[in-house]
Amino acid sequence: MANSVESKKSKGPTPTVDQINADRVTQLASRYWAPYTVGNHLPFDEKVVDDIYITEIYGSNFSIRRIMMLEFSQYLENYLWPNYVTGTSSHAHMMSIVVMINEKFRERVPAWQPFKKLPEHFPGFFQQMLEACLLEGSLREQTALLVFLNHCFNSMEVELIRDQVKHLVSLAMWVSLQCMQWTAVLDVVDRLVLDVVDRAVLGMVDRVVLDMVDRAVLDVVDRAVQDVVDRAVLDVVDRVVLDAVDRAVLDVVDRVVLDVVDRVVLDAVDRAVLDMVGRAVLDMVDRAVLDVVDRAVLDVVDRVVLDAVDRVVINAVDRVVLDAVDIAVLDVVDRAVLDAVDRAVLDMVDRAVQDMVDRVVLDVVDRAVLDAVDRGRREQELHSVPKWRKYWKLIQKRDKPELKTKLEWERRFLQRLMIRFMKILESVPEDGEVNNDVVHYCERFLELIIDLEALLPTRRFFNTVLDDCHLVVRCHLASLTQRLEGNLFSQICLIRLIKRATVTIAILS
Repeated sequence: MANSVESKKSKGPTPTVDQINADRVTQLASRYWAPYTVGNHLPFDEKVVDDIYITEIYGSNFSIRRIMMLEFSQYLENYLWPNYVTGTSSHAHMMSIVVMINEKFRERVPAWQPFKKLPEHFPGFFQQMLEACLLEGSLREQTALLVFLNHCFNSMEVELIRDQVKHLVSLAMWVSLQCMQWTAVLDVVDRLVLDVVDRAVLGMVDRVVLDMVDRAVLDVVDRAVQDVVDRAVLDVVDRVVLDAVDRAVLDVVDRVVLDVVDRVVLDAVDRAVLDMVGRAVLDMVDRAVLDVVDRAVLDVVDRVVLDAVDRVVINAVDRVVLDAVDIAVLDVVDRAVLDAVDRAVLDMVDRAVQDMVDRVVLDVVDRAVLDAVDRGRREQELHSVPKWRKYWKLIQKRDKPELKTKLEWERRFLQRLMIRFMKILESVPEDGEVNNDVVHYCERFLELIIDLEALLPTRRFFNTVLDDCHLVVRCHLASLTQRLEGNLFSQICLIRLIKRATVTIAILS
């Protein structure tokens, strides 16, 4: 019975003495940081820290048993923190410190003593930790960072901790407020864009369209007119050629008829004279001459009539062709040009307007919209409490130019962290599988928000930023609250809502 009890106990997270002595961590500790081998320690090696983090912490999926082994060996006090150097220590080194502090809080033992003894590099460590909170990394790591950050906010009685976290929740954090409603911003942008487009785009479109139409219309007209002219000219050429042939044939016929008449008449006269100008011969000559003349005259008349018809037809064709060309070209040009203009102008205007808006509107918005934005939510809050306006102006005056970037980053940290949380929360689908790491991250984040709201030093100015981000509303509308996996998350949301109502009633009273 006793053996069965011991076997059950050994399966828990707490290791036995034999397990501790045989563990790899104990063997590493005896060589590098164990207090009972102080005189025989090897020099500090950053690779040892990285290897322990990869194999014992991150590689074990943040196993409590492995982290407890590191805590029992005094890993934090004797190796991690004494060898931390701002700017040179690795991400694994920083995360190892975070995990060990979280373990101390879990075991409810004093956690901040190592930092109090060696406070020199704590500001650098805290800054590295804050930057890691906003990185796109493992959600297990992000959850551990949230838990550590929550421990920091709940330890503001420690001066070393308070000096770092107070920059995150001071009045200066109102620089991150959405200073006017986005609907108002959009109205301002709409007016600015319309004014800019009216002045700049119309002039540009005129030039673009004229250049495009010149090129497009010329091409279309060339093709349309060429087709019409090809058909019309062929008909005209037929008439012209016939006219030229008629005139040439008439000249030939005139000469031929004269020659024929001369020969016939001479022959007839010779025969008539020889026959003493007999009546019979005269009758024969008359018939012969009449036949020849009839045939010749008919040919001449045909040519003359054709010539006249050709001239009349050519004049008519000229008018008909011109009318046809006008009608056909106009119809073709109307359809072709409109289609070409629609496609070309829209494409060119889209590109040109987009480029113009990117260059002009952004500059205008930077100057005009941002000025209007400054008169929004922050102005309303400062107006409600006049003394805060004085403090706000003092903060702006005291900011050193060389520290402005760092100060701005710190003041916007919590807002960026909330935005990151909302993106992760809204990535949870209504149906299908959901990553447990996402659920745990969301739960730990809500715990952080509740603790920030519960503490007066952090709630005073943070509450306004929280309300401005609409985080509570978006949590209640999230798909996670409707899923079975989000049961605890929903309960935490309800606690958050009750506490918020309590705080609001206290403020109003």
